[in-house]
Amino acid sequence: MPHELIDRDESKCLYCNSEIFYELKSVWLPNTSMKADKEILTCQKCKETFAIHSLQGGDGITKYIGFTFSCKNYRVFFNYVESYFDINDKSGAHIVAIPSFTVDFSDKNKLYDKLKTYLIFS
Repeated sequence: MPHELIDRDESKCLYCNSEIFYELKSVWLPNTSMKADKEILTCQKCKETFAIHSLQGGDGITKYIGFTFSCKNYRVFFNYVESYFDINDKSGAHIVAIPSFTVDFSDKNKLYDKLKTYLIFS
């Protein structure tokens, strides 16, 4: 899963390996003993963002449910539960859902081109 690419002890940007800013947002889900967490990591250099989405039950067990990353003009959410990607524009407007694929963060331009290709043929 993509969230496993992030070293929690020394978090770095998956694109440029630069320092990141870490932020945690948590919300208790109404009428449940569950908490939804969103760990947001923002690169200090390239300004791209990554987010790890998880649910924590009353038993303290954490279940990872998704991963969000930005890539230039797109924000992409990978739904772990249903195994698909949602592509949104930077404002958050939904563009399309596509089947899952292996994400390679080593070349941001190549990943961006791949996302554009998916959009053209979806």
